[in-house]
Amino acid sequence: MNEKSTLTNPAVKLVHINLDFFVHFSNQYACISFSHSCDTPESALSLVQVSQARLELSGVLNSFYERIFSMFVLHEAQSILVITIIWILVRLFFARIHKPDTKRELMLLLVYICIIVVFHFTMAGSTVCLTDPELHRFTPKLNLKAFNFLTDRYDGWQRNIIGNFTMFIPVGFIWPLVFKKLNTYGKAVGACFLYTLVIEILQLLLYERTSDVDDLILNTAGAAIGAGIWFLIKKAGKDNR
Repeated sequence: MNEKSTLTNPAVKLVHINLDFFVHFSNQYACISFSHSCDTPESALSLVQVSQARLELSGVLNSFYERIFSMFVLHEAQSILVITIIWILVRLFFARIHKPDTKRELMLLLVYICIIVVFHFTMAGSTVCLTDPELHRFTPKLNLKAFNFLTDRYDGWQRNIIGNFTMFIPVGFIWPLVFKKLNTYGKAVGACFLYTLVIEILQLLLYERTSDVDDLILNTAGAAIGAGIWFLIKKAGKDNR
């Protein structure tokens, strides 16, 4: 969920870099051409036309970069629609193998809601970008220093801590409720740990996000609380029988 980075959109960076390159190239070309072929008004006019053409080409490429990067932005509404379609297809596939159970499907909807909520806070609106537009190489933002959240203070640090912790409390509660194989506290917490680990790994590919070991700790701690609540309720129910 970490959103400490305030970097601009990579498409914007590419636009500026591309424009600077073409302006510089045009100026260099103009200087060389001016010294060799500006003896007549016609040649001077031709030079102006070349410069204008290069600036127009720069504008076209800027638009191209913006279009390309807009295709790789995880727009929330579109992404949720894709997740929903995949969910429906998976459930229809299993419905052909096993007899549909309305109660089971309603319980699984809780898992679907958890997935959507977690996606909203961890990935929605981010740009999938495998290379830094300035350095032209893969530069993931990664923090492996554990418990940095205890001392690190930045704008929104309290919201980040509380959000990462509370977001996974429902996950820790719902998963062992729905998935019967998660029948022990350790299995439930372990499954939630793997879930948040996958999220942090995927965030390595998102330009505006930071993969943070502290997020992993806070998410798992929240899941541990949620799982603890579920197993306490389950145990209390058995004791009352």
